Amino acid sequence: MLCQMCNKNIASTTILVNSDFGYFEAFVCENCSKSYAKKTQAVSSIWAEKPKIKCRICGTTAEEFEKSNYVGCERCYEVFFPEIEKSVYNIHGKAVHVGKVPINMQDLVSRSSELNNYMNKFNDSVLNNDAKSAREISSKIRNFGRRI
Repeated sequence: MLCQMCNKNIASTTILVNSDFGYFEAFVCENCSKSYAKKTQAVSSIWAEKPKIKCRICGTTAEEFEKSNYVGCERCYEVFFPEIEKSVYNIHGKAVHVGKVPINMQDLVSRSSELNNYMNKFNDSVLNNDAKSAREISSKIRNFGRRI
């Protein structure tokens, strides 16, 4: 994936960017990440206090969300995502829903998960220019459907 700021380099990290509709996650390269960090540090040194996060649609603030754990609209889920994730983790001990799988589908789900892991490893090795690892994982993916 290309950097969403410069559209030239490969994105290697994510940053939280403030926009007119609240905060969103941007995928950026290392250079843009460093330059954005310098800009935000300059701004944060001007304002010593934490910026007030507020949904621009319903007006719910981060303080109101922290007190009630209720959001005002569907946009709040994007604006307050880090706070929601932290709250869910504190309550449940994890922030990812696993769910239950019917017994007759467990093998299919585990194989699908294994294939997704291979695909993620392949993408990482391609992004890191690791040709040897990419070839090995690619052969595992090709042979994946042949296993019984």
